[in-house]
Amino acid sequence: MQETNTASETETPVCFGKEKMKLLLQTLWDGKITCAEFKQEIAYWALDDKLGGFDEIRPKLESSKPFELREWELISDWKEKNKRKKEVFGLPAVKRYFAEIAFVKQQNRDNLRWLEVILSYLPGGDTTTQEKATQRILELKDFLRG
Repeated sequence: MQETNTASETETPVCFGKEKMKLLLQTLWDGKITCAEFKQEIAYWALDDKLGGFDEIRPKLESSKPFELREWELISDWKEKNKRKKEVFGLPAVKRYFAEIAFVKQQNRDNLRWLEVILSYLPGGDTTTQEKATQRILELKDFLRG
């Protein structure tokens, strides 16, 4: 008796997150796809608004300055400003602000690098998807310059 494959056995299953990655890695390890095809699949997955979270790869905004820092910046007398500098920059809210700013800037730089990698994985003929990635890259670059 000959076995017949059902549709679920022959079609690629729809999966998300870790399961999708496991499936892609398994097909790579099994030799069913090349490394270039694997990278291309990763790029398409990353650029998918629903599955890959492409919509989340946008410039992250910095938090607003604490009141004490804004107040210190308004001091015009440089002697007074210098005298209060240590006090203001030692405040927990100000320290947290600068830590958050550094974190957000790093996230934006990392997202830019990731999009540049994704763009390099896309096939040359897919101008629509390349344009989608390029537009977001330009958005991040403009924001980082800003």
